[in-house]
Amino acid sequence: MTTRFSINDAITNHADYLNQLNEKRERVVKASRDITISSKWVIFQEHRYKNTWKQQHSVSSAKLGLFASRGDKC
Repeated sequence: MTTRFSINDAITNHADYLNQLNEKRERVVKASRDITISSKWVIFQEHRYKNTWKQQHSVSSAKLGLFASRGDKC
């Protein structure tokens, strides 16, 4: 009977070990997904800012060109 209990204990210990590894893996995967989402958001914001800046800059340049051709000041 002691062999049976020691085998059950070994199986239980191994199952606990595997559960801990799985939980650790899940935490790493979640952190990785969070980092990916955050980096995509930062890249999106950067592109959005650049596009907004380009549009504002091109509108300002167009206004300057228009005023310069008319002889007006901004």
